[in-house]
Amino acid sequence: MFAKHMRRIQLTATALATAAITIGSFAAPSVQAQAKKVLNYQITSEPDTIDPQVESFAEDVALTNGVWRSLLRYDHNNQPSPSIAKEVPTVANGGISADGKTYIYHLNQNWKWSDGNGVVKASDFVYAFQRLVDPKTAGGYGSFLDGLLLNADHINNGDAGFKVTDLGVKAVDDFTVQFTLVHAASYWNQIACLWFGDAIRKDNVERAGLPSPDAWTDPANGVVVGSGPFIITGWDHNKQLTFSKNPNFAGSQAKLDEVDFPIITDASISLAGFKSGQLDVAGYPSAQYKSIKADPVLGVDWKAGAVGLLHETSTCQYYQGMDDTKAPFNNINVRKAFSYATNRDDFVHTIRNDLAQKWLSFLPPAIQDSDPALGSEFDFNPDKAKAALTAAGFPGGAGFPTVSYHYPAGTNAQRIADWFQAQYQKYLGITINEDPMDGAVYSAALSVADPKGKLDGMYTLGWCADYLHPSDWLIPVFGANLPAGNGTDASGYHSVAFEAAANKADSTVDPAAADKLYQQAQAILVADQPVIFLAINTFNPLISARVTSLPWTSLDSGSPGSFYWEEVDLK
Repeated sequence: MFAKHMRRIQLTATALATAAITIGSFAAPSVQAQAKKVLNYQITSEPDTIDPQVESFAEDVALTNGVWRSLLRYDHNNQPSPSIAKEVPTVANGGISADGKTYIYHLNQNWKWSDGNGVVKASDFVYAFQRLVDPKTAGGYGSFLDGLLLNADHINNGDAGFKVTDLGVKAVDDFTVQFTLVHAASYWNQIACLWFGDAIRKDNVERAGLPSPDAWTDPANGVVVGSGPFIITGWDHNKQLTFSKNPNFAGSQAKLDEVDFPIITDASISLAGFKSGQLDVAGYPSAQYKSIKADPVLGVDWKAGAVGLLHETSTCQYYQGMDDTKAPFNNINVRKAFSYATNRDDFVHTIRNDLAQKWLSFLPPAIQDSDPALGSEFDFNPDKAKAALTAAGFPGGAGFPTVSYHYPAGTNAQRIADWFQAQYQKYLGITINEDPMDGAVYSAALSVADPKGKLDGMYTLGWCADYLHPSDWLIPVFGANLPAGNGTDASGYHSVAFEAAANKADSTVDPAAADKLYQQAQAILVADQPVIFLAINTFNPLISARVTSLPWTSLDSGSPGSFYWEEVDLK
């Protein structure tokens, strides 16, 4: 049910979880427990870390969102809204400079730390961002702000003469934070919503006697001080985490008294636990989705106070990649032919077990400037596929060169490879060569930056959002960054027109003007069909009848409620 990747994804498995604990290792809610509101919420693995400036996985971030807060947060319309900062900076309110390079945030002056010892100040945010880019932190997103926040790249790279104090963030006074950017960025307020900018208190992070640098987040080593609606009060490693209501939370008080997160790595055990009433939010083996969906009790759409399946649309896009740098896929008619020959409806049904939604463009629905109609002309059409292949000079597949489909060796990946091979044999008369690879070798091959060294042939890959804005999608995935190349542009796609529109949009201060440019850029991208856009992930966890409120956003990545923990409620 949960995704473990925030950004790049490989389509290699459809199982919701794997491997094992027993039902007896977590208990059904007792009568005493029910005297207070305790939510039992399955997570599928031990967190790698819940240190905001270190973590990079979606499931870990879901936990962090309950304990700490950043300057801004996403509202229910997926727009940046006030959090510890009392307003969203704009040019009109003086929070953004005319050149778009300076952002100023004014803080609420009564935002208490969870231990009641003082309030969050501007210096706490300065510390958080400096800690993020400090190479000593070794954070998963340490380089995320390179080239955007002043001196972030120099500090992160360890360049001589640059210290963390040279980062483009400063406390103007106790309750005013100022950021200085390298260039205008219309999306900086989106970044101000992200977990890695959560305020943390230096004396709590760097207290003496910790066994490891990130051990400050484990309550076994002392009180974990946060600024969110809950406090971490228990962590029985590989078994369960426990969150308790933060009585000092400055926002709306949490409706729950406690959230228990049993770590259940076996999806069949999770399903059994849900059926027995031991879990309120749970996953299940993906192979059982269709039977669960057909169940007259479990398979209904979840509504407050009734058992059912919650249907979440994610911000993860899967695509079939092609090496655009050399023949045959440097021919747009070849790319179109393969796109037309891909039956995405069958892909969703057969390969994804209906746990996905066909999507013919790049930006998912939750990302601004997404267009559900874009790319419809490239939907499955065998006649158009044959015509495009003929236009490319390969009528009926005659004379088409040998092409390999690369994938990480494994049962499910083999099933996917067989499906694509059958598609192109049936509709194009072309037999692609299957090339199972060692997983690490495959990942490394897809990350080559040099445009001349891209993985040839075909592969399946995807992208997940960090924040809900096109700047996190277009240039990061399809910007060629010549001559050095781009390690995430696996296809080697390069379009001067696309990059001009997308780069200009990224540095445009006026949101309306930026939107037009982003729309133009995505239209160019889809028309060029550098990859075959396939589908977006969906999450369909089981929710118990005890749950009366579970607001979700597409950034939850399968952990519904994790952006609005204080609003989750039970009967």
